[in-house]
Amino acid sequence: MASLVRPWVIYLSLLLGLLLASLPLPVWMRSWWPDWPLLVFIYWCLALPEGLGVVAGWLLGLLVDVYRGDLLGRNALCFALVAGLVQVTYRRMRHYPLPQQSFMVALFLLLYLVVDFLILSLRGTPPRHWSFWYPVLTGMLVWPWLFLGLRMLRRRYLRSR
Repeated sequence: MASLVRPWVIYLSLLLGLLLASLPLPVWMRSWWPDWPLLVFIYWCLALPEGLGVVAGWLLGLLVDVYRGDLLGRNALCFALVAGLVQVTYRRMRHYPLPQQSFMVALFLLLYLVVDFLILSLRGTPPRHWSFWYPVLTGMLVWPWLFLGLRMLRRRYLRSR
């Protein structure tokens, strides 16, 4: 990321993802709300795989843990695993059309929730309702719009030196 002219765009978009995740929502809408920080992070891992990876995922996950007041390391582990998987598949994913990318993002979100489910189960507080899995569907549906918006932002403000 050292060669980028304006890296603040990345930080600002990640902060916006954190803010979107903490919006006060009606009860019926909370379970459907996508995991915005993770979706924004997945985009930047695809767009700048050499700049964002497992370590950045771990650090962002720790920040999300602190921000949400979750068990420290819970989101850090999940973000790091997703970042590693994105780094392995990013060359292929860049060439996929948006519907196929959305499906891959749903798989990343599913991995995140499976690991999160296991952590919560080991802790003794497993989710007891199917609504725990709803963000996979909504994340897949918002991915094309998020991708296009962040790509436009990246093309406008991030240029290599």
